[in-house]
Amino acid sequence: PPPPPPPPRLAGAQFGLYAGLLLAAVLMLLLAAGPAAAQGTVDYDTDDDGLIEIANAAQLNAVRVDLNGDGMRGTVTGPMWLNNYTNAFDAALNDMGCPASGCTGYELQANLDLSTDYPAWTPIGNYTATFEGNGHTISGLSVTASSDNAGLFENISTANGVIRNVGLINPAVSASGAGGVSAGALVGTAGAGSRIDASYVSGGSVTASNDSIDVGGLVGHSRGSIRASYSTAQVIVSGTRDNVYAGGLVGWLRGTGGNGDLTASYAAGAVTGSGGTATQFAGLAGQVSQNGSIASSYCDRQITTRTNCVGGTVSPGSISAAAVATSDLQTPTGYTGLYSHWNLDLDADKVPDYLWNFGSSAAYPTLTTPEQRAAALPAAADYDADDDGLIDIRTAAQLNAIRWDLDGDGDPASGGATAYSTAFGGRTHTADATTGLMGCPAADGCTGYELTADLTFPATGAFFSWAPIAGAFTAAFDGKGHSLRGLNISSDTLGGLFANLGSGGVIRNVGLLNPVMAGAGANLGALVGLIQAGGQVDTSYVAGGRVTASGADARAGGLAGQNSGRIRASYSTAAVTAIGNPAGLRLGGLVGYGLGGEIVASYAAGPVTPGAGTGVHAGGLVGRSDGSSETITDSYCDIEAAGLSGCIGARVGGSTATAAGYGTGDLQSPTGYAGTLYANWNIDLDGDPAAGDDPWDFGTARNYPLLKIDKDGDGRATCEEFSGQPCYQEPGPPAYHPAHDHPEIYRNGRYAMSVSCAVRNRWQGGALTTAALTFDLGHYTRPLTLVLSLWDGDVFRTLQSQGLPTPQLRREGQTATVQIATDPEQTRFRLDSEYGLNLVLGYADCRTDDPVD
Repeated sequence: PPPPPPPPRLAGAQFGLYAGLLLAAVLMLLLAAGPAAAQGTVDYDTDDDGLIEIANAAQLNAVRVDLNGDGMRGTVTGPMWLNNYTNAFDAALNDMGCPASGCTGYELQANLDLSTDYPAWTPIGNYTATFEGNGHTISGLSVTASSDNAGLFENISTANGVIRNVGLINPAVSASGAGGVSAGALVGTAGAGSRIDASYVSGGSVTASNDSIDVGGLVGHSRGSIRASYSTAQVIVSGTRDNVYAGGLVGWLRGTGGNGDLTASYAAGAVTGSGGTATQFAGLAGQVSQNGSIASSYCDRQITTRTNCVGGTVSPGSISAAAVATSDLQTPTGYTGLYSHWNLDLDADKVPDYLWNFGSSAAYPTLTTPEQRAAALPAAADYDADDDGLIDIRTAAQLNAIRWDLDGDGDPASGGATAYSTAFGGRTHTADATTGLMGCPAADGCTGYELTADLTFPATGAFFSWAPIAGAFTAAFDGKGHSLRGLNISSDTLGGLFANLGSGGVIRNVGLLNPVMAGAGANLGALVGLIQAGGQVDTSYVAGGRVTASGADARAGGLAGQNSGRIRASYSTAAVTAIGNPAGLRLGGLVGYGLGGEIVASYAAGPVTPGAGTGVHAGGLVGRSDGSSETITDSYCDIEAAGLSGCIGARVGGSTATAAGYGTGDLQSPTGYAGTLYANWNIDLDGDPAAGDDPWDFGTARNYPLLKIDKDGDGRATCEEFSGQPCYQEPGPPAYHPAHDHPEIYRNGRYAMSVSCAVRNRWQGGALTTAALTFDLGHYTRPLTLVLSLWDGDVFRTLQSQGLPTPQLRREGQTATVQIATDPEQTRFRLDSEYGLNLVLGYADCRTDDPVD
């Protein structure tokens, strides 16, 4: 609201009389209204979200006297709200209109122009609250600072210092102070624990004109977190300066004492100037140090005029920052290619936020508004398209939502109702089963979940580190033959895709490809931590990957940690390993600890490494079998692959369970449902005893048995349905060719890397690629320590992260041989210097999904 007109000037006697009458009137009003009378009449938090609303430039300017956003003017002198309306001294009065919990910051209600009322903006000081832009913009910002940090905000700090969803249009920011001064259009210095999300600078400039300045288009110096943000402002260093870090987005990204991370962001503004001593210029970040990290971020090498995104590093964290051409940044197709990891979950509800608008092939990505993001969520739909009572799962967010509805009826627990509804486009079954809101038949309702697509877990961000679905899952989970790739779990309690499969819970027809399960918890398995009595796993598998146990008395298995239920027609080829020689372990290729459970027609063919701890029991199939009710029927282990002498590490408590150990050649020489091993494997899985359900395909004499799945429900299970190809497709001759569909990653012509490969595909008993790699450094004379990385279908990972040694290469023509368990159709190697992405030396493919020339 506009300010009230000022009172007329009064002479001394008139003023005294006027003041006395006014004081008497105020006292009478207060006595009449009672002690809790409000000081103002306007609600400045109409949506009751705790954020005071800013509708004009004067109100933005008033933020500087209330830096923690509680609506109470502090000791800072300066402007107050235009009608002197503040929360004053009594938070209980709630005068700003915030809920009883109080005010926590500010939010823009409109686009603002500062040029008329504030042509020379003084940066807002040590801001420690939330500043929500709501997708609005601020134009006309002009800052000239000669001693302090420069920007819309001088600095933000602490975990409560948050700026999000705001854009600056054509700002002009200049800093000339020396000695630790920082300049950025939005923030000079972002302190430890602070966050900047989904914010940008469009056009304008940020200039440094003295020594010892950190200057960036968005932020000068950051020890906080910057996510999903960009700048197209010019970054200018005036004159020849010493000790200046200049970057298109951030000047100095520093990890010590804070986050120091930059994710899914880009810079496309010119970075100009000449540097003296210890000066760094770069397209994205001038300097990265002290564990500062960058993920999936880019700079336009043509516009920034810089061929490097990072100027210098000192003890950096992980850096993934590529300098790319304008056409690369302006030719997006959505969240793919360069932007495959850009659909972040900023609000931590475990659902991607649809942050970006990719526009046309002549435009950079821009940020969507909060309203646009909400509209981009999947529309309400029928989530049981085949009306079998199983809710369709087609995204990682929907898979994650299972944790809030463990009985599978589509009616989530109250604590997770919002997140569940978001994952499923606003739908839930609610408490009334007859409404059938998830699309399940009204008569029977929803009884569980089923996968409708293969899923790949991301390498960063939401769902990269999977939290096991906790609580007892008591519904059906049908994978329909689909696979889950890249599951990464670290747990100190129960560990697995599912932590606990309760009585009545069934998991069937699902595969895990190369999962990584690590923890010190009690029950650790890639698929399930604990299978309770009455829980059941059918026709499911774990191919490759590893399960590692580091805590005493842990039960760890490739498929399940502890089994008191039933496992049928399932297998694992994962490695099961002890880390640090803990005592009392139960390690098994399929199950760590069998306690009154049952295993039927199943096998394990992965290495089991028990370590040197005391009281450890390890077996190729089961680490320890306990109790007279424990039964193992027609189930085996590959003792050669396991590296052990037997399938059961120990039998205690009256257990008489047995499982035969065979060599690799025995298990890989099947003759169908016949002979010593597999005569009883055509088991009845669906409860119809008239005939077996033919779950296995035995392939040739070079294959382990693999599972067949009836995806389309026609009663015929085939390997073609399971895999999209015949189960035992013989590989062709090893091939090497450039990924001609991606020529941009082969542009470093000075170096070369050649490769010859021997590939065994997954249907021949697991994917295994043996690659002999030869590196030609083109007579590069300086010594380099090189790092070899592997493409996992999503991102490049160094071989250390795969648990494999990395060749250290210091001269041209040196050859290294490595064995890598991965999908050969996604086997691509990359060679870097040890300094990350500053020097990419080459790429090579064994086999790829690119078409062959």
